[in-house]
Order: sequence, then C-alpha cells, then structure tokens
Amino acid sequence: MKTDIRRRGFRSLFEYSPLWPTLLLLVFVAFVGVYANLVPVFEGPDSGAHFRYIAYLRQRKTLPSLDAQAAAISHELIQQPPLYYALAAILTPTNQIEPALRLEVANPYYSMGLSKRATITLPGASVAPALWIARLVSALGGLLAVFGTWGLVRELLPAAPCAALAGASVLAFNPQFLFSSASITNDTWAAATAVLTMWVAVHLAHHKDRYRVVWLGLGATAGLAALAKTSNLAILIPVAIVIAPILWRLRWRRSALLGLIFVVGFLITAGFWYGRILFRYGTLIPLGPMLAALPGLARNQAATAADIWRQVQWLPTSYWGVFGYGVLSQPWYYRATAGATILGGVGLVAYLVRTRGKAATVNRATIFVLLVWFGVVLGSLVGWMRLVLYADQGRLLFPVASAVAVLLLLGWQGLCPQCLWTWLHRAVIIFFLVLAVSQTATLRDGYRVPEAITHPLHVDRPMAADFEAGMSLLGIDMPAGAGLAVNQPMPITLYFRARNEITGFYTLFIHLADSKNNMIWQFDGVPVRGLHPTRQWLPGQVFADSYVISARNIPEDGLAILSAGFYDARNPSERQRLMNTAQPVDRVVLAQVRLHSQQDAEETPSSSPLATWSNGIQLAEAKVDRDETGAPHFVTLRWQTLSPIHANYTVSVQILDGQGSLLAQLDQEPQAGNYPTSTWRSGDSIEDRYMFAQSVTDWRHLIVLLYDQSGKRLLLSDHGGAGDYFELATR
Repeated sequence: MKTDIRRRGFRSLFEYSPLWPTLLLLVFVAFVGVYANLVPVFEGPDSGAHFRYIAYLRQRKTLPSLDAQAAAISHELIQQPPLYYALAAILTPTNQIEPALRLEVANPYYSMGLSKRATITLPGASVAPALWIARLVSALGGLLAVFGTWGLVRELLPAAPCAALAGASVLAFNPQFLFSSASITNDTWAAATAVLTMWVAVHLAHHKDRYRVVWLGLGATAGLAALAKTSNLAILIPVAIVIAPILWRLRWRRSALLGLIFVVGFLITAGFWYGRILFRYGTLIPLGPMLAALPGLARNQAATAADIWRQVQWLPTSYWGVFGYGVLSQPWYYRATAGATILGGVGLVAYLVRTRGKAATVNRATIFVLLVWFGVVLGSLVGWMRLVLYADQGRLLFPVASAVAVLLLLGWQGLCPQCLWTWLHRAVIIFFLVLAVSQTATLRDGYRVPEAITHPLHVDRPMAADFEAGMSLLGIDMPAGAGLAVNQPMPITLYFRARNEITGFYTLFIHLADSKNNMIWQFDGVPVRGLHPTRQWLPGQVFADSYVISARNIPEDGLAILSAGFYDARNPSERQRLMNTAQPVDRVVLAQVRLHSQQDAEETPSSSPLATWSNGIQLAEAKVDRDETGAPHFVTLRWQTLSPIHANYTVSVQILDGQGSLLAQLDQEPQAGNYPTSTWRSGDSIEDRYMFAQSVTDWRHLIVLLYDQSGKRLLLSDHGGAGDYFELATR
C-alpha cells in the first residue's frame, strides 16, 4: 500500500492521510465556535428548557418523574432521556447553576409574533460558565457525529476514502447542524450515538466479528443512543437487520449467546432508565403520561393526514436551515439545498436501477438498511406530529442525519461517472463549506443587536424627548425628506438612548396620521427589526433604528403628522409619558409629512435658478403681476431644492421704498402653511402665491427672503446676489 501511495502522489495523500479527517474535525469545531459567538445562548430551540433539565439533575441529583411538577420546570424533563443532560450536569459546578438560570429572560414579543427572539440579553450580562459547559457538551456530540459519519462511510466505501470526507462534510457543514452544535440541546448526541451504533454494527457485519466484547459494545452504544433520545430506539430496527444474517449463520446456542450479550450491553447503559419507566408506566414509551403532563403541547385531537402532510413538506426546509425561533435564510439558500436534495434522491434511484443484478460499490442491501433507518425515524416523527404541536422541525431528524448524508452522497455518485467520483467528493466538500460560511451572515443579521454610536451625533432633526421609564429619543434622520407619495418609500432613522437600565418591556409605536386622523402608516413593535426590546438597552448607549414608510393609498394631498412613543407590552393602554412637559403628553411629534395622492411626476429642476440660499433652497422662477398704478399686486414664486429640507422657514415678500424702509409685507409658510419647507424633498417643485391687498404707489424694491422659527434670516449662497434677500422687482 505504501508503494502505491507514493506512486499516486498528492491524490493519495488527500485520500488516505489521517490529516484530512483531522482537519475536517478541526474546521467543524471552528465553525461551531463562530456560530456560538453569533447566536445568543438561549436562542437555540428550547435551549432554556434543556438547561433547566441540566440544572434539575445537578441540584436535585435525582431522575425526573412524568408529572405536572416536573413539566412546570421544563417540558424536556417529560420528553427526553437523560444522557446529554447528565453529562453536562456532571461537568457543571453547582454554584454556577443559579447565575446561569437568572440569565434566561423570556421575550414577551415572541409570543405576540413581533420578534423572532424568544429571549433577551440582559444589559451588561456575560454568558455564565455553566451555559458554555452545556454548549461545549453539545459541540462534543456534534464532533462525535461527524467522526461517526466519516467512519460509517469509510466502512461502506473502503476503496474511496475521499467519500468519507464528503459524507462527513454533508453533516458537519450543514448550517442547521452547526447551529445545533453551538446550542444547548441533546440533538447532536442523538445523531452521534445513532451513527456510532450503526458504524459498530456495519463493522461487525463486514468482519464477521464474533468476539463477545464487540457484541457487548454494540449493545452498549445502542443503549447510549436510546439514552440520548427516545426516538433513537428506532436504531434497533436497522441494527437488527444488519446483525441478523450473522446470527442466522451461527449455531443457535452461539447466536443466542451473542444476542444475550448484546441485550446485556444495552441494559448496562440504558437499562436503569427504561427499566424504571417500564416499572412505573408499564411501557417503554409512556405517551399517555407524557401528553397528560404537557397539555400545552398535546393536540386536542390527532392531526389529520392533510395537516401532517403540510408539516412534512416543511421538514426539508427546516432540516437545512430554519434557525432558532424562525430566523430564515435567503431564498437562494433554500433553492440550493432543495436542488441538492432532489438531485440526491433522483441519483439514488438511478443508481439502484443501473446496478440491478450487477456488482456495485455499495450493495443494495446496504442502501436498504439506510432507507429503513431513515424510514423508521421519519415514521416516529410523523407519529409524534400527529399527537403534539410544534413537531415540524427538521432537527428532529438528526438521529438519522448520518444516513441522510450517506444516501445523498450515493445519489450524487449515481449521477456521475465513477471516474469522476473523487472530483465529485471534493465538490461536495466545497459546496457545503460555502453553505456553512454563507449562513454566518444570516445569523449575524438575525441576532445582532445594534452597534453603539460612539462618534458625535449629527442628526437631520435633533430633539430631546425623554420618556419616564428611561428611553430617550435624540432625533430623526429623513434622508429622502418628509414627503410621502403613493408606492414610494420614505426612509427614516430614529436615534435612541437609555438614560438608565430599563426594567420593563415597552412597545415602540410610530404612527403617520393625516389631518382627519386616518392612519396612513403605522408600526407597533420592537426596535431594530424585533431584535432590541427596551429591557436589553444598555444605559448610555446610543443606537440607530431604521424604517421605510410607504403607502399604497393616499386619499388626498395634505399634511400628516409622524409621531412616536412607547406603551407597556402587556398593557397597550398604559403609554409612557414625556418628561418636562407642561401638560401630560404620551407621544413626540417627529415631523410633519406632506402627502402626495399621486405618484410624483419627474420634473427637471431649473439649471439656472434665480437665487440659491445656503441650505439649498432655490428660487427657480418668479412672476410679478402689477396693478394699474404699476405697484406689485400678485407675486407667484416657484421653489425647488436639490436636497431635502429639515427645518421650517417662513417666506417674507416685502415692498421697500427708495431708502429701504418697509412699506408692505406678506409673511407665510409656503402655500399658506400647507407645504412647509420641512416637507420639501429633493426635486420637489412648489408653486407659491402672494397677494398685496392694497396698492403701494411709492415703492422702489420688491424682495423675498426666508427666516427660521427664531426669526433668523437665511443667507444667500453665491448665486443670485449677496446678503439675505433676493430682489424680485425694482423701479
């Protein structure tokens, strides 16, 4: 063999060197670390319930009973065998349990459908050592599952070592499996113990091993599998199919002895648990007592076939990537994984057809065993779906994840000439590595709290709105301006700060209502895409929160009020009041918004405006109509701006005599206050009219200027003159 390896060079090193499976395991561990860093500790499905099981074992040092008292602590105490939890409990110091339990704070918005986070991160809290221990034990289970998958494929395809790397990669770099390995869960140990059991069984079948210790080990690993998850009892069926031919060929006494040794091995590891259950409830799987203890989980009546079919259709999607409590990936990801799965299934059928009656690298009996393994686990899950809610989760198929990986690999091989299998295996590894890397962005966006703004804050519209509980609104950016047209976006960004630790959950509301108080747009929910409830705001930290306002229907042109405030999550009628106000106020006005009932027509701004003020307001056109004495009577102005205006300015049209003394004056916001400058957007064209009621005969100059709410005049820029006004007419 060594001579052959030297002759085949690097390819042989890639296939036969122990470096590659070791590297695979190390890369898996690195990915688990990255995923664990991205995902809050209690955001794995039922992670809090899993940890409370660990705490129960560590603090009480007794096994749970299937009763309402245990269910009130954790529903996992009712459903799960204790292997994973016992391992974590043994490694966890008792004095670390309570600090870890205090970090689990439920997010009330999850049950309202307003957030995909089931828990929050307390301000300033760091992950307790006990939680990292629980995660590390889960990661160890994932590592063993990957190693076991590599060993199983190596056993099935000894002539293609690269296939073992590819098969293990299908499991190792499945982002959903990485997510579970980084969470507090027993799912990885269910996968690990199941594949290790099958690896031992296949090895025993291939080598016709009759040593008693091997049969004892097979029984012990099967017992560990059943101790990891109840659904892993299904592993006994494919194991029985694998070892039955060996026992059949032996004399009956030898067969009986080896079978008894297998049972003894099973009882050594799992007998204490299932014997206890059998003694108490008269069955190995006491569904009745389980469901009675979990009324919130049990269905009132069994699911129909149509209901089950709808849930089964969701399993492939959630098997590859529905993270936590509903964090979804990008559409391309699901298309890619669905395409790969379909190709694997089609290829497996093609492989079986092509090898019918012929010698094959993997015989049909092996594929049959893998399919049976998959079928019994899927069947048990379907049966569970029929009885309980929330069972349509692909991770519940992880006990058979290794079989899925092997079947998919065989299917892809079935679509590829054998001479290209090595390249196929490498492509599979790269494909799943890309999937694993791609979902770091999904997890980052799905769980990332906003970064603190440390630089000086420059806001379009600053304000200082302090709410009683400690929330402060520092201002709002409106980069496209405060104008809303039908089916056109109006983005806004709010800037918040917590003055102190906020002890309650307060719902943010942002409402846009017209002059008749009709709601044009509204948001009632959790800041930062549902990720940042007020309870987890860090005192003193400033952060940004962005939204895009749009409307499909605007009845008529006019002004609307954009306002914001907070109310108690559990009592919406209890609104937070603003501090330091003369009268009780429960909202802050963010801006006036100009409503446009029609989509904006594209207008080309004047390239040579008459005047430009320092903030970008331009006077595009001016028309002065005079009375019979030649004095100004009607003045029509057309304004434009090349950038949004964020402050209100008053337009002043003045008639002066030869010495510059004021003779007549008209001051108003544009269009008599119906089109204030704070609602002007880039490209808007605003026509404004002024009428002098009396004739001013001794006039010399007609000017226009702008001033703010404090009376300060706005200066002109380089175009159209100097100073703070523009001369419209003179005589």
